[in-house]
Amino acid sequence: MNIGKLILYKDGLSSGNYLMECSGSSSSSGKSDISFKLLNDIRIKTITFLDELKNYMNLEINNLEYATVNDKEYKKGDTIYISNALNPQIIKDLSFIRFGIYPRLYYENSQGNTYYEPLFRVSNDNYNNPNFLDIIKYVKFNR
Repeated sequence: MNIGKLILYKDGLSSGNYLMECSGSSSSSGKSDISFKLLNDIRIKTITFLDELKNYMNLEINNLEYATVNDKEYKKGDTIYISNALNPQIIKDLSFIRFGIYPRLYYENSQGNTYYEPLFRVSNDNYNNPNFLDIIKYVKFNR
């Protein structure tokens, strides 16, 4: 029986002192926003989260899809806006799955040292305690 997935990270990196959080917000509909003011020059490497959720998330940095900003450089004083919205299809497709994920923004400083910044929590807490008939319907329509 598959009871889920638990991933623990130990990468030895620190969050450095390059980003200062300016604001953040989240809603129960799955939308989250956070902004950072840069204290020094950085180059974004990637944002990490579970590959299985890529089709369910609309993650953007300064209104650009997150995958297009890898290796993009930002200067001291710039503001980075990161937004995430769960695709509405997630409620239907993942109604029997509960998850809580904390994506990380990985970046480099001007000396090439890599750091990360934890971002907002991405979660699906709309787990609806299914009865037997709900499980049968789910299995039948999701083969």
